[in-house]
Amino acid sequence: MAGAAARAHAIGVEYHPAREDAQVSVEESGGLVRASVSVDAPIGTMRSEAVFPAEVGGNE
Repeated sequence: MAGAAARAHAIGVEYHPAREDAQVSVEESGGLVRASVSVDAPIGTMRSEAVFPAEVGGNE
């Protein structure tokens, strides 16, 4: 989900997480888009991050 969220923001499209309980945070800085996702799981909270370069023009 983090990779999909980062890529969607990088190309300027809206992202809808696969799970409604997912918490998605996206920020853009220095030409890079960083997405963080956390979701509750039976073994605890799972977290993931992904970084993609922003497309030309960016989304800032």
